[in-house]
Amino acid sequence: MALDGTVAQPPRSRDRLTALDGVRALSVVTIVLYHAVFFNANFRIPGGSLVGAITAGPWIFFVTSGCLLYLPFAAAHLRGQLRSTP
Repeated sequence: MALDGTVAQPPRSRDRLTALDGVRALSVVTIVLYHAVFFNANFRIPGGSLVGAITAGPWIFFVTSGCLLYLPFAAAHLRGQLRSTP
C-alpha cells in the first residue's frame, strides 16, 4: 500500500494466455468429476457411462500446463535473454 492509501497494481504480463488457464481449469473439473463418480458409484448412475468416457482430462491438463510453463522460457529465448548451454 502506498503512502496515499492507494494499492499499486502489478503490471499485467503479456506472455500469459488466460484462455489456456480456463481450459486447464475445465480439465481439472473433469478429473474431479471422473474420480467422484468412479469411487462413489463405479459409473452405475444415470449418465455414468458418459462420465466414464471423459478420460481426456489428465491429457488436456498436462499438455496445457506444459505450454503455460514453457511459454516464459520460449519468450525469453526469442528476446535473446536466455543463454543456451554448450
